[in-house]
Amino acid sequence: MTAINGTSVPRIPPDESAADPQRLLFGVSLEAVRRPERLVFALPLAGAAVGAAVGGAALFSNAADAFAVPVLGLLGMSLLVAAAYLRTRNDTLDRAALILAGLCLAAIALLLVLPEWMYGGNVNGIVHRSVVSGPLLLVLSTATAAHAIRMLLGASPSGQDLALYPVFALPIVLALIAYGIVLGRVIVSGVGSLSLDLLTTAWRQDQGVTGFTYQLGFFNNIMGTFLLIAMTLLLAIFPGVGAGVFMSEYPGRVARVINFCTTMLRAISMFIIGAAALGLVHAAGSLDPGSFLSQLIRGSYADATGIRPEKGSFLTASLFLALLVMPVIARLTEEGLRSVPREIREGTVALGATDGYGLRRILLPWAAPNILTALLIAGAEAAGSLAILMFLAGPGQNGVGPLNGVTSLDYAVFATRYGPRTYFDTMRQYQSTAALLLLLLTLGLTALAMVLQRRFAKRYRGSMIAN
Repeated sequence: MTAINGTSVPRIPPDESAADPQRLLFGVSLEAVRRPERLVFALPLAGAAVGAAVGGAALFSNAADAFAVPVLGLLGMSLLVAAAYLRTRNDTLDRAALILAGLCLAAIALLLVLPEWMYGGNVNGIVHRSVVSGPLLLVLSTATAAHAIRMLLGASPSGQDLALYPVFALPIVLALIAYGIVLGRVIVSGVGSLSLDLLTTAWRQDQGVTGFTYQLGFFNNIMGTFLLIAMTLLLAIFPGVGAGVFMSEYPGRVARVINFCTTMLRAISMFIIGAAALGLVHAAGSLDPGSFLSQLIRGSYADATGIRPEKGSFLTASLFLALLVMPVIARLTEEGLRSVPREIREGTVALGATDGYGLRRILLPWAAPNILTALLIAGAEAAGSLAILMFLAGPGQNGVGPLNGVTSLDYAVFATRYGPRTYFDTMRQYQSTAALLLLLLTLGLTALAMVLQRRFAKRYRGSMIAN
């Protein structure tokens, strides 16, 4: 290269790390990572990975406790080696690594002092030492991994961000493991007891000459769950969608009141709503069981002695479940209406469409995927809201109908452990089966909501954008 005055100017080679994206790792140059004083922290990072694996295993298996002390020693030694190397090379004291190494040594001393089996205090039973070694390993391994990542990447902004990943990932991984274990047990136990007779036969208690005979099954519980979902959605859809329309399209005092009511209604505990339902049923206890109002609230069935009251009807349970799911429908409807592009709104007004026409033909079809998703999610929530049905439901041996005694699969799961003695004695071995059926129902509704939301979005929103 030649300057203006004719002299030669040396060519400056380009920055290879900037020109080659492959030479960057999470925004940090690979040359920086290859520095020995940083690369030495790969040892604590590997030890932290081993410690996290052993700590997680110790939470679920007592046998993993035997590896806790050696792994803690490995973790502490790797930290000391990294700190010593950093000191000799850069004359820098890594206090965090020394503190973590000291904590590892203290944890080793604690585990060596503790006996393998512990008892006493307020614990009603014998506890294995793994309840201490598992959490210790997980906490120390997570802290070590965070520090090692930060030092390995040179304490850069990207390194600071990546160092938080182990801290955030630990509770998520533990929750997923716990959910996986619970779901696995439910699936394995439930499938083992599942049979066609359980699905097609209703539980019933009959008195014979020699005593009581029982029919075992969940047919009425399954049908009751579907009826409960249908009646809940029927009672909740119009108030929920109407509340969402008001909050989105008609701002003002009424919209603010509706917004406040939906927020408070969603914040109320399910147990309070269940207590209100139980109070209504108790208030109707003084009514004649044969009266229409008593049948509406309590439900009834007929036997040889006449009309007998139940503990709560499907109509009562659906009404209070509708209070629980209406805020979900209202919020998703509001979000769907607010997502309508401004160009579509302005085009509708420019073409002379009235507010009512635009709402019916443009806005609500656009929000249809949200509304449909809200309905299916609300149905899944209604199917599993045991707190409201706990004191109203029964085994369902007297049939399923709007004025019959309410029953559902979630009550069957509860009753197989804490229900009436006769139901508990005959159906307790099928608790996992009832839980599996309820799980399949709720997961099926959730998956259906996701699929239908996409299809409705393509059908309604896609056609509007295309036009």
